[in-house]
Amino acid sequence: MKSPTVFLVLIVMFIRPEIPESPAIPVRIKSCIESRQLSGYKIDPRVNPFYLRGDFDGDGKPDFAVTIIIQTGRSPSGLAMCEGNG
Repeated sequence: MKSPTVFLVLIVMFIRPEIPESPAIPVRIKSCIESRQLSGYKIDPRVNPFYLRGDFDGDGKPDFAVTIIIQTGRSPSGLAMCEGNG
């Protein structure tokens, strides 16, 4: 009878929803998220990809749109725009 119990525990461990570890974060995004304006927020790694790069403001420099969530891991979540600086 021990085998079914162990098997059930392994299934529950793999099904349990968790936020994965933060993936490799580009330096520009990391510095933007760690700024004072976004203190209390972190990157939301549940969304893949967690950022998009593009010239969103038309200045010819790459900008980043990053999914964020409050440090506690609860709602609300949102989108942070990190402007490129060259």
